[in-house]
Amino acid sequence: MTSTTQGIVVGNFRDPITTVPVVWTVIPAVWIGGVFYSLNDLIKEDDPLRTWIQQALAINNRGQILAEGYGRVFLLTPSGRR
Repeated sequence: MTSTTQGIVVGNFRDPITTVPVVWTVIPAVWIGGVFYSLNDLIKEDDPLRTWIQQALAINNRGQILAEGYGRVFLLTPSGRR
């Protein structure tokens, strides 16, 4: 099985986003300080707008991530907490 990842960085933000294929699915993720985080795990479970993010599209210098899930586009803004 061939494995590929895609990373997209807009501007000079140091932590790239990626979409990692895992068996028959992909995990939209971000690398923060060399640590891999699933974007879905970073969204609070009680957030009424939480959805299953399917793909990370781009990231800007503020760390905001443009993501897509089930035909909708989301702008994820970091809160500074993990």
